Amino acid sequence: MLRHLVIGLAFWAACVSSASAAPQVHVQSTVQVRAANVRLGDVARLSGLASAERARLAAIDLGPAPAVGTGRLLPRAFLRSTLEAAGLPAGTVLRLPERLEVTRASAVLESSAQREAVEAVVRSHLGQVDTLASVKVPNLPDVQVPAGATISVTVERAPKGGRTVSTTLKVLDGQVAIRTQQVVVQIDPLTPTLVLRADMGRGQAVTSNDVVSVMRPASEQPADAMRDPAELMGATARRDLTAGEPLVRRAVELQPMVARGQRVTMVALGRGIRVSAVGEALAAGRQGETIRIKNLDSNKVVTGRVSGPQTVQMEL
Repeated sequence: MLRHLVIGLAFWAACVSSASAAPQVHVQSTVQVRAANVRLGDVARLSGLASAERARLAAIDLGPAPAVGTGRLLPRAFLRSTLEAAGLPAGTVLRLPERLEVTRASAVLESSAQREAVEAVVRSHLGQVDTLASVKVPNLPDVQVPAGATISVTVERAPKGGRTVSTTLKVLDGQVAIRTQQVVVQIDPLTPTLVLRADMGRGQAVTSNDVVSVMRPASEQPADAMRDPAELMGATARRDLTAGEPLVRRAVELQPMVARGQRVTMVALGRGIRVSAVGEALAAGRQGETIRIKNLDSNKVVTGRVSGPQTVQMEL
């Protein structure tokens, strides 16, 4: 009797040992996944397999993961047919639930992360990090997204010299865009402006030696801020001026660089072309002002901008 009992126990142990050594695929009944597609390795415990075979089985595709807030049911028959079609090692033990319920892990994509991504792309696109005072991205809402979702930002329109940049922000689940939003970014470039080196009194002559060019945010500069020291030829202060103060046209009396009836050089510029002619000024003009000129060769009257002493510039 005792001998039979010992033999039975030995046989049972051998069976258990054999079963534990056999390849096993144990699929759970409820799983939360993070990726856009469900793989066998996400939902099952794999044992008794060589590393290469384990990796192959873990990569078996069970279809797309559900959207955040929803679930997907995979029946036992679907699981069995999918695994058998993929090829299982001989003797593999399958432990399958009646159905597998898959849900999707989620995360909060914060406003700060979205805004930082947009700003980084805009700065990189403009390629002028040192000449930008600020890049202002509007507030964006926090959004619930699938875990592992990524952000893609593209610049759609960035007008040269403009103050806004249009971008498209996409939230990607794998390669699929699940959220798309247009984001208009305000940029504030640094532009040169002239500031006084020292205090100056009313009526005092202001020359290029009295000013220095500094870079300041465009949003902080007056519309008539002066940027070119050459404009100060023969200028005088209309009022008392303070050191460090941006120099504006209304604060100085500028001498005309072109007198009425004076012969001037007419310069036409456009697309790499420069054409010059002799003309007669029909009005006096200071630096930057627009005046009418008569071309002495053709007697045609045109308009141009005073760009220097006895010089008027036009665009072709």
